Order: sequence, then C-alpha cells, then structure tokens
Amino acid sequence: SGKGPSSLDCDGCEFNWRDWCAMIRVESDSNFTLRGSGTIEPGGTGGSDPDFYSALHVRSTVGVQLGGGLRVHCTAWWWCTALHNATDVHVSRLFIDGRTGRDGMDLVNCRRVLIEDSRIEGSDDALCFKTIIDNRGGQSLAGWAAGNVVVRRTTLFSTWCNAVQFGSATELDMRNFSFRDIVITGARKSAIGIVSMDSANISALRFHNVSIHGADVATPLYVKVGNRIDGEDNLGHW
Repeated sequence: SGKGPSSLDCDGCEFNWRDWCAMIRVESDSNFTLRGSGTIEPGGTGGSDPDFYSALHVRSTVGVQLGGGLRVHCTAWWWCTALHNATDVHVSRLFIDGRTGRDGMDLVNCRRVLIEDSRIEGSDDALCFKTIIDNRGGQSLAGWAAGNVVVRRTTLFSTWCNAVQFGSATELDMRNFSFRDIVITGARKSAIGIVSMDSANISALRFHNVSIHGADVATPLYVKVGNRIDGEDNLGHW
C-alpha cells in the first residue's frame, strides 16, 4: 500500500504474524477484554529495529473486546493495532490515533467482527483487512479465511493512503463485509481501496451511507487486481 514520504521499507512484515512485536501482546485462546478511559502511548522514534512494533497485537483469540473510551496511539512507522486470526471481535468507542505511525487497525484472517462508534486514523491505511496463509512452522492459517464483518457509525482518516483497505495481503478469500454510516475525513489515495494481489476472491461487500469530506481524498473508490506470485503487481486497475 502507499506510504508517506518518510516511510520505511518493510516488505513482507505483514506476513510474519508469529513474531509480531508489540508493547501489549496477547496470545490468549479466548476472552480478552481491554476497555476503559485510559490511553496506550508506546512512543518510539522510528529508524530501525526495535522501533518497529505495534501498540497492541492480538493473536489467535476467540472473543476480543476493545474500546469503552480507550485511546491507542501509534509508535513511529508501525501499525497501531493488529489482530491476526481473531474470532468474535467487538470494537466499540475506540479511538486509534495513527497519524504519526502507519496503519491504524489491521485485521488479518479475522471473522465475526463488529466495529462501531469508533474513530480510526492512520498515516498509511486507517482500517485494513488482509488474509495470509503462512505455512512456516506448522501453524498455517490456510483454514482461517476472513468474513462476516460489520463496521458502523465510525469515522476514518488516512494521511497518505486508504481509509478502508482490502489487501494487499490477499492469500485467502474475504467475504461478507458491511459498512454503514461511515464518515471518511481524509484519504490521500482513496476512500475505499479493494486490492487483490494473491488470488483471493473479495466478495459480498456492502456500503450504505458513506460520507466523504475534505479536500484530501484523492478518489472515492480504487479497485486493483494484481499477481504478486508471478512478480506482476499491475494486471489491472480501475
């Protein structure tokens, strides 16, 4: 995905979900809740390891609740929040301030997700959905496609890229996503980006009452089909 003028190269980082570094790292099998009026603000100045990390990372957990007035700030040049292979996720009244980081929230191989009444901002993508397989170490995610996601009454902002983004990691199908009563206040690349680079089918997407405001939105919709496996990332875009 697109990056700001000072961003750093991190090819392949989004596929290395097991070794993801975070200030708060959750590997609970079930029922993780982080709610309240507090603030998570890790710091970090960027540049090189170990400054690449997230404020929060949730991995392979069933039953995740985030929000209740919680504020999460990015570290420099990394994702604010990332969830890999999470099921039954409820995000409500969460503010993610990622204008000085990278992606605001990445949901990778996540299912049965409700995001509501929240504000999510990113320097790169604000709210991003991805799928990976990653067969290393005998912990493949091949059986964990993404789907059944609802986002409603939420404000999104991206400094340099997309407010809503599908991809570019797209190794498994993504299906049944609903967006309703969404306000997009900035997206230098596109308000809604749908990109399939790794053969995934992205289907059953519904958008209702999406408001796009401000001069810093380049285009309302960007769709691209590429072929990263064969080294060709620009088969077509509309």
